[in-house]
Amino acid sequence: MIPQDRRIECYAPTDNVSELTARTNDEGWATIFVEWLKISKLLAKDAVFIFSVGGGNLEKTSAQSRDGLAHAKTVGAKDHGRRWA
Repeated sequence: MIPQDRRIECYAPTDNVSELTARTNDEGWATIFVEWLKISKLLAKDAVFIFSVGGGNLEKTSAQSRDGLAHAKTVGAKDHGRRWA
């Protein structure tokens, strides 16, 4: 078993389809990840992982993912796993 201090607690906005579709209906698709990160109280001690089919190219990654990453940077959250400059 992994010790408690070595575990990673993680969440994804796409895990809760009901919330995702309600949020999309109420707020629009353009801000879906940014608004989810805000309501999730993202902090500087947190990390953000983005898995995208953009092939590591920021221009091919969805605007929603890019905006979510930009928001994460504004609060000082760590950005892990991206491959673009």
